[in-house]
Amino acid sequence: MHFFLYEIVYRIVALYLCVTSSRTVWFGIVERKIRIFSHDFIDWVLDLFLDESIKVVHRDTAPIRYWTQIGIQIFVAVACFVGAIVGGGSQTPEHPLMAQSQQSATSAAMSDLGEQCGLVTLGPSFSAHDPKRSS
Repeated sequence: MHFFLYEIVYRIVALYLCVTSSRTVWFGIVERKIRIFSHDFIDWVLDLFLDESIKVVHRDTAPIRYWTQIGIQIFVAVACFVGAIVGGGSQTPEHPLMAQSQQSATSAAMSDLGEQCGLVTLGPSFSAHDPKRSS
């Protein structure tokens, strides 16, 4: 149940970021201006004290920075869309009892292979004289 809740929350957050980033791209193309994206924490703190007009890039005045910002937002939107579809973790959660049964099946197959080849195996459960296995 724990895995399922994480997977649902991951997909909801990824879908939200996809929609937000897509809207930013759409409005940026329509209005011919986009807000600068920065991943640096110091820039986030300094943005609190800057004028809003400095944080916006216009397509006519700075086309390279404008298209760079559009490209970053498109990449984020596509990555979040793929994340929302694929999911965050393993697609087949493994139950602890399934792992034990697979391990016991593998050890039984190995002991059968050893007996067929005439190999002597060590250990009480793999012994050729084990009363449980003498059939």
